Amino acid sequence: MVVTILNIHKPRDRSHYERFAAYHQSFYRAVGATSVTPFSPRALDRGLAGTLVALARQGHAPMTPALGAHAILTHRAALDDVVDTLAERARTHADLSPEDAEALRQRVQERTLDL
Repeated sequence: MVVTILNIHKPRDRSHYERFAAYHQSFYRAVGATSVTPFSPRALDRGLAGTLVALARQGHAPMTPALGAHAILTHRAALDDVVDTLAERARTHADLSPEDAEALRQRVQERTLDL
């Protein structure tokens, strides 16, 4: 449940209330389209770096705090877990050949070396 408290004396708040249906129906207009094929080349180009960072930061406690990204230099071994996680996900994907899964593992490994 989402609760929104609007102030009737603020024009922006009143506008959100009065035009809620129109705003809500056009909400996704500002969202960029992305591929829905998880391991397509274009999806990897757009999302691999963000996925690596998210897995590293959310999967390892020292990297989770706001300034935890600096810990990547002292916890590089943790990136091996990230590589393994993505490689295993690729390996179990129904539409991906074993060769493609291994190529993804190599690509992820190379990307972690860049960090």
